[in-house]
Amino acid sequence: MSSTKPRELARLDRVPLPIEAARIGVTGWQLTRTGGRVLSKIAGRGRFQDKVLQEIPQTFADLGPTYVKFGQIIASSP
Repeated sequence: MSSTKPRELARLDRVPLPIEAARIGVTGWQLTRTGGRVLSKIAGRGRFQDKVLQEIPQTFADLGPTYVKFGQIIASSP
């Protein structure tokens, strides 16, 4: 049986700051790209809300599996 102390476990669960910062940066970049795609389509015809709804699934797919699951949870919420 392992004798790992709770304090050691907490340290193992921490994500290093550079990795966390990179993840936040990638998320911000993807959201910025989505905003750019939506804004570029506003000039065309159609409702703004419809255009946003078309772009959101692709954004979650670009961000990866965790965000896809998050998108599924949002979509199933009332």
